[in-house]
Parts: sequence; C-alpha cells; structure tokens
Amino acid sequence: MENEDTTVQETHYTTSTAPQSLPTQMFCIKEMKSGT
Repeated sequence: MENEDTTVQETHYTTSTAPQSLPTQMFCIKEMKSGT
C-alpha cells in the first residue's frame, strides 16, 4: 500500500513538472530572442 502511494506521487510529480518545464524553457528562449 505504501509503495503504491509513493509510485503514484512520483508519477504525479514528474507529470506535473515536465509540462511546466517545457513552456518555461520556450518562454525563456522567446524572451531572450525578443530582448536581443
């Protein structure tokens, strides 16, 4: 039971972090290109 909960939490964390990281990187590149 405990192991299952940990796995679900880990997956949720990864899934929640991945989508946030991608747009942030794209936004950073866009800002850099616009600033230059």
